[in-house]
Amino acid sequence: YIGMTSLSIYHKSEPFKAWTETLGVLKQFRRQGIATALKIKAIQNLLDKGITEVRTDNELNNPMYKINESLGFHAQPSSLEYLKTIN
Repeated sequence: YIGMTSLSIYHKSEPFKAWTETLGVLKQFRRQGIATALKIKAIQNLLDKGITEVRTDNELNNPMYKINESLGFHAQPSSLEYLKTIN
């Protein structure tokens, strides 16, 4: 393989929602549109299953951020991260 993605559908709790959880492309095949193609195919598969909402997450400095934005994903604050400095 040169790339892969994984999806989760929460059939019982939220039957029309899904998460794209993992998406990766081998280093030598990056920047050729493969990640975008995988994400588009994953979304098409979800639509075929009747899913109407898909979520994903990534860091701002991750190249997937721009791909997600180009595919219409938008920021949706959903949790807080807490930090405590201890000595």
